[in-house]
Amino acid sequence: MVFRPWAPNAPSATARNANNVPKVKLDLFMKIKLSGDRQLELSRFEEEELDITSKSPALYFSALAMFVASLGRCTYATLAVYGDRQDIDPENIRMKLTWQFAENPTRYEKIVMDIFWEQLPDSRIKAAQRVAHHCTIHNTIHDCVEIETNVFNVPR
Repeated sequence: MVFRPWAPNAPSATARNANNVPKVKLDLFMKIKLSGDRQLELSRFEEEELDITSKSPALYFSALAMFVASLGRCTYATLAVYGDRQDIDPENIRMKLTWQFAENPTRYEKIVMDIFWEQLPDSRIKAAQRVAHHCTIHNTIHDCVEIETNVFNVPR
């Protein structure tokens, strides 16, 4: 499924290399993979369109999964700013997010966000973890939902 959240002809920001030459991208969709009933994986955050896939036809991109994906995308935005300031390329950041619900009323109880950023030096892991807590969605829900954030500099 391809989801177009913006008009197809809307201008978009193009990634550029050090010489300000646009990078050519062959894959133009942010990837959202539903990998379990309460688990999704995110990658290619810079793209405007979404490529949503699932391991099973029984899994679908619900409003609840969209909310968790939004937390991941917002966190990526804060990490990208940090990466730019530290001269660490954020393009290959990948995330795995899982969540649990509480009952009466049904609501998110805990979200675990595993962030994989291969280019991140060991000395910057703790700082990146702190930066990840500054996304607007995280700031909005942290008082009512436990959010566990883990940052790794190994491939996912």
